[in-house]
Amino acid sequence: MKSLYLLAVLAWPLAAQEVDLSFLKGLESKARESSNIDLGPEQMGLIKGFSGLVGGDLSDLATGLRRVKVHTLEFDKDGMYNLAEAENVRTKIKADPKWLSLISIKEKGGFTEILTHRAPNGDVDGFLILTAEPRELTVVNIVGILDLKKLARLGGNFGIPRIELEKAKDKLKDKGNGKDE
Repeated sequence: MKSLYLLAVLAWPLAAQEVDLSFLKGLESKARESSNIDLGPEQMGLIKGFSGLVGGDLSDLATGLRRVKVHTLEFDKDGMYNLAEAENVRTKIKADPKWLSLISIKEKGGFTEILTHRAPNGDVDGFLILTAEPRELTVVNIVGILDLKKLARLGGNFGIPRIELEKAKDKLKDKGNGKDE
């Protein structure tokens, strides 16, 4: 019984930052294109092997990570997935005070949400990008202690979207001023 309790205590932090992505089940068969990356603790060593490809040593980043999940789905037509389900995931996560929204963009027919998860000691121990557009859906969920500056270096590699924070900030500022693209 003690070993079961210990296992539950050790697994709890991992589950706390992993997002329930069950709404994605079955969507791959509807998608024109899909990619699914799921790197667990045993695969984190792969990042070290690719360090030279992304311009620097990322081994220090890989040591803090426990899981990286990236799902990208592209559809032929609007309405091939339920945007309301993606919105429900977004709403549920934002209601949890441990998740901090960094960027929140609402657009006609979609949204982008970028959030970090805070451990009790204040460290960032989770990261989530959820982008829903009429014909594309992308979810990136990273679990583990991470440095956002180092994490940004992964953008554009391993299926992780490149996030240009300055452009996103400008877009939010323009929307706040009544400007719309």
